[in-house]
Amino acid sequence: MQGFFERVKADFDWIKFRVGHKFAFRAPRTVFFEDYRSESDVLKKSVQVNNGAMLKKGVQYNPNSTEQIFYLLLFHEIGHAVLGHKDFLTDVERLKMERAAWEEARKFCKKYDVFYDEDRVEREMDTYRDWLHSRSVCKTCGLTRFQTLDGQYHCPRCNEILGIMGKK
Repeated sequence: MQGFFERVKADFDWIKFRVGHKFAFRAPRTVFFEDYRSESDVLKKSVQVNNGAMLKKGVQYNPNSTEQIFYLLLFHEIGHAVLGHKDFLTDVERLKMERAAWEEARKFCKKYDVFYDEDRVEREMDTYRDWLHSRSVCKTCGLTRFQTLDGQYHCPRCNEILGIMGKK
């Protein structure tokens, strides 16, 4: 695995790779990754989700092996760097950035012959969708709020009751 990682680092020599407590991208060009040999919570939980192997091009691949998961998550963060992701104003923008980074990861997986696990990617995307949903629920009345371009959430019911949106 070490040689493979060295190849990835050489191919993306403009990116700074750093060991961190989680996989993350920090603009403009730093990718943090968990040490795949550590007792990583992310990697441990990922391996436990589905323990199966798949046949790909006549070679046995285990999409749940620590190495496969490591590269999938690493390629996702590299995707953010390649796409030049920086900031987002709205939560929906963040969701779009996450999806775009996963699509870049798909390309890297194909190039490096790493299994791209659609189910795992959708589970990762679900964490963002769940996050967005929890942020959009009004804490007062439970209605789904809308987010304006300044990033602020507004509840149509509570804002109307408070007179913020005007009275009818």
